[in-house]
Amino acid sequence: MTAESQPRVLIYGMQSSGASLLALLAAQASETLAVIDLWNPEVAPEISHAGPIVLKATTGPVSLTAHIARFRPTALVLMLRHPFDQISVLGNESFRDYALPIEAKLRTFDRVFAHADDFDAVVSYEQLIAGPSSVAAALRNTGLPLPADAHLFPRSVQEVVAYAREHSSWCEKHWRTRWGTGRLDPTNLATLRVPPVRQTSEAMSLAREHCPALLMHYT
Repeated sequence: MTAESQPRVLIYGMQSSGASLLALLAAQASETLAVIDLWNPEVAPEISHAGPIVLKATTGPVSLTAHIARFRPTALVLMLRHPFDQISVLGNESFRDYALPIEAKLRTFDRVFAHADDFDAVVSYEQLIAGPSSVAAALRNTGLPLPADAHLFPRSVQEVVAYAREHSSWCEKHWRTRWGTGRLDPTNLATLRVPPVRQTSEAMSLAREHCPALLMHYT
């Protein structure tokens, strides 16, 4: 395969949606270059590589259209999470309103979700935690050459980062200034469980007002 024929997969989701974990799963093939977490509000870089490339971007002031124009993906993957959980988790983070208020992030994501049919795969956090092997199968349909045991995460976060920094000058130059690994905790991947939905009053109010389409999907 030439570099031009290799898969270039763009994963798009809200912050705290589990999209970094999905990016790690997508990066399980040994020669995949992965930007596990492009920092908000960076625009996707014009990375080239002889093998597959995976990049995760999150909702912010940079539009999905701008990420696509720069990264030129061969496949798009949309990451969902129940909005009550999404808001409850993100609401407790220091970056809740960084670059864009949480209300605007929710509205932006809801507009993208309205066009979910334009994506090559739509994955939910709940599916990823409950059945990573089925999600790996969906990722293979985007062209990624994931190994049979990808759902066990044999390629560690450290290996993925080291490979990216070795094979991309952009990744090496901008490690921990424009990209990182998000909130990934590689020590608990085997024990992750789908949590009960957290129906706080704030989460319910924000979801109903700012991401009604996503909320309807989950109800």
